[in-house]
Amino acid sequence: LGTISIGNTPSKNVSEFYDSEDIGFVKPDIISDFQIDYIVNKHNGEKFILVAPVTNVKSWTSGSIPTSLKDLIDTVGNTYSIDKNRIYIIGFSRGATGVWYMVNKYPNYFAAAMPVSNCPPGVSANNFKNTKVRAISGNVGDFEVQCNKCMSSFVNSINSAGGSAEMITHKGAGHTSIIT
Repeated sequence: LGTISIGNTPSKNVSEFYDSEDIGFVKPDIISDFQIDYIVNKHNGEKFILVAPVTNVKSWTSGSIPTSLKDLIDTVGNTYSIDKNRIYIIGFSRGATGVWYMVNKYPNYFAAAMPVSNCPPGVSANNFKNTKVRAISGNVGDFEVQCNKCMSSFVNSINSAGGSAEMITHKGAGHTSIIT
């Protein structure tokens, strides 16, 4: 089914942890495309678990994907006795929509969230009060400009609700160049 990288140790097969047709796993060559290898190398020697699912989700508000992802995180967390106060979620583009939705659906579950380049889909700022948010967007191209506006507005709403959120705009970056 896929692998989980645990710090700088060899990847472990996760087929015994979770089996779902809805969720796939990033292969090492794809991981480097999204610069997750940077995270692994930067934190070489530190203890962490990186779970990087790839989904075919068309809508985060229907279907079993959100529940399946949370179940996967719970299973990995219980298997490796992780600190439940240090669960972070990151997503790019449609994955950023998933970040907004997952934090909204499971308030108080994630310590921090980093949505990159997509708008929050009808979520409540009150559900983000206990999750630190760093939203990232570029400012080139119609789609990215719209993402930047709606993300900035929602970051302000989170802060007004008593949460802790910041917006980072990468000047000159478009939707696909934001991750390079």
